[in-house]
Amino acid sequence: MTARAGARSLASKYGRAVAAPVLVNAGSQLSGLIQYVLLIVWTGAGHTTDYFFLLLAWTSVPMQLVLTGVCYPLLLRGAKEAACNWMKFSILLVPLSSAPAVAIYTSRLGDVQDAFLLTVLTVLFSGLVLVATYDGFREAVRGDAFPLSAATFFGSLGAIFGLCAFKVTHAGAGTVTMLVGAIFGEITFLVMRAFQRSARLGAHARGGPNARVNSATAVDSVAETNRQASGWYLGKSIAGYGGGLTLQSYAASLAPAFLSYFSVAQRVVGGCAGVFSNSVLPFLVHGETQHSREAGRVTLAVSAAASFAGIGIAAFIGVVQSERDAGLVLLLTAWMSTSLYAAGMQRLAYRLLPAKVSAAPIVTSLVVVLMISFLLSINQFSPAVLLVGMVLLDGVSSIIFAVRLSLRNSAASMALGALSLSVIGVSLMGHGSF
Repeated sequence: MTARAGARSLASKYGRAVAAPVLVNAGSQLSGLIQYVLLIVWTGAGHTTDYFFLLLAWTSVPMQLVLTGVCYPLLLRGAKEAACNWMKFSILLVPLSSAPAVAIYTSRLGDVQDAFLLTVLTVLFSGLVLVATYDGFREAVRGDAFPLSAATFFGSLGAIFGLCAFKVTHAGAGTVTMLVGAIFGEITFLVMRAFQRSARLGAHARGGPNARVNSATAVDSVAETNRQASGWYLGKSIAGYGGGLTLQSYAASLAPAFLSYFSVAQRVVGGCAGVFSNSVLPFLVHGETQHSREAGRVTLAVSAAASFAGIGIAAFIGVVQSERDAGLVLLLTAWMSTSLYAAGMQRLAYRLLPAKVSAAPIVTSLVVVLMISFLLSINQFSPAVLLVGMVLLDGVSSIIFAVRLSLRNSAASMALGALSLSVIGVSLMGHGSF
């Protein structure tokens, strides 16, 4: 009943306003997935593509760690100056994270002479994405989801164009063409946004209908200073993203090419969560949000819909393929469901709860990583263990947030659903090699 009410609430209240950002962001996520698939199909899956996906993960550190993890929560609190300072710091982090990742990648490829070119392209692209995403976050706090939804859309299209135009068969060349295309795409988007801002400023000066003022203010119940809040958010971001990156790195110890396929699955899960976070949540959680009821209902509805869809797919796979494959789909469904739920609960926590509640995901990430590391050390690490670890990373902290937000029924439903999917998935999948 609650999930159905959330779906009706979203459709009736926002209607077409949600449709455009959802379509654009879905196109962006789909374009990113197509890049991965094309690279694997044309260059072949193996250690080379495995290290390429690790390169992408490491070069995303400034955006995931600082921009998403610190700047956006601060913007939701109304701390625009502190968020701007952290944005500048994330720009400085780009070369520090890109250079070592490119060095490892090119050394594995044996193309060390291309390291400088790849580093320059990677730094430039990462910097452009940071600027576009920060601009999108500022608009999302105002309740406008479109700029954030479109932040990487043109870059993804450019990357696909680069791959298709030259149809490379070597991962190193594929990386260069993707980056060049993506850079031109992001520049195009930023130029368009500059014209839009100029038009809006002109309308504001004339007092026209497009003039809007950001009235986001920090919630009264949040008593910490911006410096204290920044520390908590940074700690949570390091623990959360670091935990996920550690588990992704562990995947390289499984069968060759497993990391490539896992990265595709991660792109699908992250893409769906990204569509929800970037296109729907800004309408529900923004600078003027004062309660969690509506956003909580919609989040549970979206998570439940993903669960039911995954169960249906798993049942079909079990009939036409095998129980093991059905178990894999159920574990992926649990991961998808908890990822969507975590997106909503985390956004609400940023806006409505003190920053110190970030202690919950920090502890969760450390415990999960230690558990998985122990299993790896005793040769009990498998795809099933990896997927359960990803479910725990998102699920435990989001349920704690839901309880703190007084959404106890929602938290209980999520916990029961994720636990059931995981237990059945593991039992069907077994504990073996990929």
